Amino acid sequence: MSEDAKEFDRELGELLQLHRTARGLSTEDVAKELGLLSMQVERYETGSNRLSVFRYCAIMSILREDPAGVLDQLRERMSIADGQTGHVDRSGIEFMASNRGRKVINALAMCDEPEVLDALADLILAIAVHTRAKVRFSDLSGSTPKIRS
Repeated sequence: MSEDAKEFDRELGELLQLHRTARGLSTEDVAKELGLLSMQVERYETGSNRLSVFRYCAIMSILREDPAGVLDQLRERMSIADGQTGHVDRSGIEFMASNRGRKVINALAMCDEPEVLDALADLILAIAVHTRAKVRFSDLSGSTPKIRS
């Protein structure tokens, strides 16, 4: 299996775990719904076992998530991890120009530990993906966002 496929499986597994824990479900809860042992769900979440499309859709159904939406999150995570974002979101530009954004950038610039910077980037990305996954807009007009429970 190629390194790209392994990375894909690991990233997808992390997203599955993120969505599962956001729902307050254990690996045992998901495994029971699937008719599997919890160890199998853990293997999916670590990326050590590959998911079939059928099993992926079944897990998304249990987690009440849109399978295509989670794949979009995966694509975004992988492009950011590879430094291939392609574009900067308007809100990102506005954040960088704000006092808060400059404060964050200046604080990061003072850190000379690559491992710490990588961990912080991963943490911020996980929070952003988690937050984005919870927000659904009521319509396309951009009105009030609704938080799913």
